[in-house]
Amino acid sequence: MKKKLFVFCVLLAGAALCSVCFAERYRYALIQEAENRVVIIDYANKVAEENLNDYFIPLNTKQERFAAESGFRNISSYYYSGEMALIYLDCTKNIDDPDMKFIDSWNEFMSYVRGTK
Repeated sequence: MKKKLFVFCVLLAGAALCSVCFAERYRYALIQEAENRVVIIDYANKVAEENLNDYFIPLNTKQERFAAESGFRNISSYYYSGEMALIYLDCTKNIDDPDMKFIDSWNEFMSYVRGTK
């Protein structure tokens, strides 16, 4: 009886950990031309299709990430010349007060675009 209870508790703890670790995230890139910055944003909920445009790009599928990566390569010179800032926002926990991080390198930015970070 104790062994079954122990196994049940271990499985329950594993399921809870998996739900936290593999929570659904939706990633988008926001190009703010007036401020000369690109913001990578993680949301807990999917943004409606009608809200997406040329400046608010989804990064959720392989095709979307590939297209965005190709487009961002064209503007890398602006980053290297110091004219553009790269920022990451995590809005999955609290959309009103997101965690913000300045991205320090172009390779780190591309890893966010690729979804590896």
